[in-house]
Amino acid sequence: MKYALPMLAVLVAFSAPAGAQSPNQQYKSYVDAVEAAKLCRDLPSDQMTEDKLSRAIATRMQGEVSAGDKLQIMTASRDQMKAAGCGSAAATEALARFDRELAGSL
Repeated sequence: MKYALPMLAVLVAFSAPAGAQSPNQQYKSYVDAVEAAKLCRDLPSDQMTEDKLSRAIATRMQGEVSAGDKLQIMTASRDQMKAAGCGSAAATEALARFDRELAGSL
């Protein structure tokens, strides 16, 4: 029992922050932001824009997402944003993230 408290302190010190996201969750939130901007603000889908956004997302990511997961996330995000619509809370939140973290890269 005398080792329980020090071990607990070590676990707390090295645990992830409460708001931490997995790489897949983090990537999805960025893709949601881009898809919302495409849908609600007519963000162009040209190669130059895609390249700039991809670089911006890559520099902000903490961890790796497989190519297969990326494709699945992009497809699901596009479908979900279309279904939710521009007036939804999901789109509003995604657009706020786009403005805060990605718009400056364009």
